[in-house]
Formats: sequence, structure tokens, C-alpha cells
Amino acid sequence: MSEINNADLKCPLKPELYNINYDNGNITVPEGSFAWALSLVCLGKQVYRSGWDFAKEHIQLAYGQMSIDKKGEEPYLEKSNKDGYGFSWIPTEEDMLACDWKLPESEPEGYVLSFDLVVGVEENGPDPRDKSPEAPPNITPWYWGYSIYGNRSGGPINPFGTLVNFQNGTEIEKITDFTWTQFSMEDRSSLDIILSGKAPIIGRYKKIVELFKKDLTVTVDGTAYHLGGTTGDGGYRNPTSSQYEFSVSYYDNTDAKKLGLLLQQNVGKTLHFTFTWK
Repeated sequence: MSEINNADLKCPLKPELYNINYDNGNITVPEGSFAWALSLVCLGKQVYRSGWDFAKEHIQLAYGQMSIDKKGEEPYLEKSNKDGYGFSWIPTEEDMLACDWKLPESEPEGYVLSFDLVVGVEENGPDPRDKSPEAPPNITPWYWGYSIYGNRSGGPINPFGTLVNFQNGTEIEKITDFTWTQFSMEDRSSLDIILSGKAPIIGRYKKIVELFKKDLTVTVDGTAYHLGGTTGDGGYRNPTSSQYEFSVSYYDNTDAKKLGLLLQQNVGKTLHFTFTWK
């Protein structure tokens, strides 16, 4: 089995800096070379070139759509562009001869994304927070937080809230809903997160499912809310289309309710959110 051994070697690229020991299979390559970067990618790392914004632009190993007979998936190189969208990537000659490939100096602990949220609200009928005896029942919930689409079956009717400054170190492409949903009946209230994105579907979607099985902590302006992990596949939809959608709800979690109350108390204000999975 070959091992990476950069031996403190630096570019510029020189043939004598490469060495293969046929006795033990070890390969020495210069740090910063494409061979060095590709080896790290095969070990599950993300790498990038000088001039790229690593938070959004980097390459990594990804897996394509599962075949009809479900006999495995084909790996390929994926590059994320400046908008955070991933696509199949073929290196150019310049990429392969470049000596400016980098590994992040420090990787975040766990899996992290962050954003700023201007909290919105959608009001439907009587306020479900009104617990007075004379309060009329409310069969349609209120929503606090953010929803990009609206008119979703079983969800908000109109878009509300604003999500900006999305920084992402995960497979998640877009957050379409981040809401506290409250009915008059307390046990039906929930914190709901809905994600969506483009193909490749199965490989990326499976990674998101596994991500949400890890313990999730949401930190808002320095205060941590522990939501924990989830089970199931997140309501996977349209497996043969070019889109995926993943949804998860937290019902009985005490910190989820605290987070819901925070959203209710900050309508119109901007809050900074950080998601960390471990």
C-alpha cells in the first residue's frame, strides 16, 4: 500500500523530487504538486489552488448516481464553484503541472456551515401561542424563520425571512426552509429544516442523510442548541430527476423548542447561525 510522504518537499516542480520505492511501495511527491493533491483527495481530503476561495472553491472525491441494478457507484473528481455548486471536474494541463495546490491549514472540528438569518414570520389565523380559554382553535400553523418558496404542500403559503452569507463546508447546496412551526396543539410544533439541490443525486444525497445522523449543534450568536441526530432518509423525493429534497423535523427536543422561541422573539432581526455536526 502506497503512502504519501511529502518529506517537507516544496515546489518548484523538479523531476528529482519524485521517488518511487518499489520495495515497499512508498511514493514521495513534492508538496503542492498535483500528484500530492490527488493523493490527498483519494484519502477523503479537500484541496484547492492559490487564488481559489477554499470555503466555496475546492476539489474532492464524489460518487455518481447509482446504476439501475444498484451495483455500486462510480467515483469522480468534483469541483465546487464560487456559488458553492459542485460539478464533475477534469483538470487542465495547467492544473496538473501547477505547484500551488494547498490543503487547508486547519480544518473545522466536525462538519460546519453558517449563515445570517433575518427572521420572518407567516401568520395564519388566530395566534397559536394564545392559550387563554376563550382563544379559538387554530388548525393552520404559524411559521417563524425563513422559507424561500412558499405554497408548499403542508408548509408555508408565502416566502418569508431572508438568508444571506451562506458559508458551507458540507454537501448541502441550499437551505430552502428553516422554520419553527407552531400549532395550537403544543405537541405538533416542530423545528423544520428543508434542503434542496441539483444532481448528482444519490451520491450527494446519501452523504446528507449520513450527515444528519450525526449530532447536530446549532449555535446562534454564541449560544449552543443541541438538536442531536436523526433517523430515516429525510423524505427523499424524485430519485430519477435532477433535483433532490431533504427534510428533517425536531419535535420533542428541548433545545429545538428554545430555538423556536428565539425565532419568535426576534422577528425582523438578524441572527448568525452556525451548524456543527460531530
